[in-house]
Amino acid sequence: SLLYIVNKLMCLSKREMEILRELCHGLSYSDLSKKLFIEEVTIRVTVNNIIKKTEFKNIQMLIEHVNKLGIFSLFNNKLGD
Repeated sequence: SLLYIVNKLMCLSKREMEILRELCHGLSYSDLSKKLFIEEVTIRVTVNNIIKKTEFKNIQMLIEHVNKLGIFSLFNNKLGD
């Protein structure tokens, strides 16, 4: 549900939210590492932390739920700012 996911997202750091938002917008790990000027391995570690904190099975499931519910659109992409 929306409240469940938003509650889980509130546990994420600003950087984790930034990475999740960009992944939800379709950026690849490679593109994201270039955009944020960090190593791709750092993206992967951060994604693993996001998965653990949100208790989703994998990042694809989380992205699907976030996009389906329009969470970043709902909050005008300001979650985590």
